[in-house]
Amino acid sequence: MAAKQVFAINTFTESANGTLSLGIGTNNAGQPDWTFANNASRYSQRRLTAYVRTALVSVTESPQDRQLIPRDSRNGAVVPVAGTVTDPGVRRVQLRVTGNGRTETFSSSSKSFRFTPRVTAGLHEYSFELRATGPGIDRVVARRDGVVAGDVLVVQGQSNAEAAKYSGAANAEESPYLRSFGTPTSDGTISGADRVWHYATGDVTNQSGSVGQWAIRMGRKLVDTYKVPVALFNGAHGGQPISFFQRNDAAPNDLGSNYGRLRQRLQAAGVLGNVRGVLWYQGESDNDNAAVHVAGFSELLQDWRSDFGTASRYYVYQVRTSPCGTTTNMNLREAQRQLGDTAGVTLLSTNGLSGHDGCHYAYLGGYREMGDHAFAVLGRDLYGGPSAGVAPPNPSAVTAGGSQLVVQLRSTDPLTVDAGAHADFVVEGGAVSVTSVAYQPGGKLVLTLSGPATAVTGLTYQGHLGAGPWITNATGAGLLAFKLPVT
Repeated sequence: MAAKQVFAINTFTESANGTLSLGIGTNNAGQPDWTFANNASRYSQRRLTAYVRTALVSVTESPQDRQLIPRDSRNGAVVPVAGTVTDPGVRRVQLRVTGNGRTETFSSSSKSFRFTPRVTAGLHEYSFELRATGPGIDRVVARRDGVVAGDVLVVQGQSNAEAAKYSGAANAEESPYLRSFGTPTSDGTISGADRVWHYATGDVTNQSGSVGQWAIRMGRKLVDTYKVPVALFNGAHGGQPISFFQRNDAAPNDLGSNYGRLRQRLQAAGVLGNVRGVLWYQGESDNDNAAVHVAGFSELLQDWRSDFGTASRYYVYQVRTSPCGTTTNMNLREAQRQLGDTAGVTLLSTNGLSGHDGCHYAYLGGYREMGDHAFAVLGRDLYGGPSAGVAPPNPSAVTAGGSQLVVQLRSTDPLTVDAGAHADFVVEGGAVSVTSVAYQPGGKLVLTLSGPATAVTGLTYQGHLGAGPWITNATGAGLLAFKLPVT
């Protein structure tokens, strides 16, 4: 039977001076659901009577519509359905679970019941239908649709983790197998009230299901390539220093804190201890203060590992700028690069992205490619995907000889060096400059100088604002910014 409008109230949350748009049944003279009717004043009586049938069963445990259950090592999950029969006329409770081309039926004649069906992870949804039967009774008492098993990822940080729509849309990346829970709003009351699973959306921010543009791109590629549903939780908040994101240890679920709002969402969704990966993009608002940033991140990482579990993987974007608008400041970015060695995190690069406006990114040439790079790295780490050309180029040492500097990279992946990329290198301690740069097999960048390197003490790679030229690997990830001594 086709759905019908029964009763509608519109503009309920608008200002107190606004007029409600409401109606019974379908509006045949305008919007079917009475939107824009502005007609509340036409009703001479304002009495609503609700008729409710007595419940036959009290359901105490069941999935939500659209819920993602974290998959286990057997590529599936148990989804309990439990409750108590409340009507003496009910003789039997039956659960039907349909999905992946099959239907399973579970039955109980006890007053209290608990079923534990198992679902498999994949691009298929499950429906759960609970039916109560007895003499003269045959009623569906609960139904849940769109349930899947899959993986949970968290995105956190400043505005480039929010990844709003600045230029170009990402809505084509949305998928029925990309989910989210609650809302990333900074309003604690609204955050605490939204305890519902949603389909993930990429272009809008601070709304139910908002995950950001590069996260939706990353998620879509994971779903399409590895055939596993993904839940994305974005807790980002633009323009904030690292202190803003810390946990209130006295009240970890404090809805007045950014950490508490995200933690409550994960906990209410039933996934707090099942986060597979956390992706962090923050540092512009720390204004190149490396000591403050590293101390704050170390504390945050410790709390994440305590709350999310030791099995989670942690990914850190080296920011393009700190603060926005300049790439000459290097203290914070070099400190972030070193986190890969000292904190056990995996680094991601923002160099190589030409759709950059000095702080944020367009979708094409920016957030889309960020999503592609994150997909490649997570694919390697979590899904057994290819490893060649995935890690962003990262130096280990710089040596001098004659009129050349040699940057030894940690990977032997071939690199593409655009013409003019030498301009982003700054030599310290000598009255020379870099005149050209070339990739040499074996994981080396050979920099030719304008003169002998005898007095050179250090080398910095700053990157730049805006578009190329770049030094990139096969996936387009750019050389990490660095500041290293020369030996």
